[in-house]
Amino acid sequence: GIVLLWAGIFYVNKKNYKEPDDGMNYLLKLTPLPKIINYWLAKFLILLAGFLLVFSCIYGVIQNI
Repeated sequence: GIVLLWAGIFYVNKKNYKEPDDGMNYLLKLTPLPKIINYWLAKFLILLAGFLLVFSCIYGVIQNI
């Protein structure tokens, strides 16, 4: 979860998205929509997954105390 939050905040940025390396090429073709919509959609989905993982881990730890 923490790695996904880091990736969503720092790695998936407009500079990396406009000049993609090999790892970002798949995000350019996420949907048939324009590139800027794919950028925000990918950023939103990565951040959402990170928040869900972090909060579910915290919830699991609190339930086991």
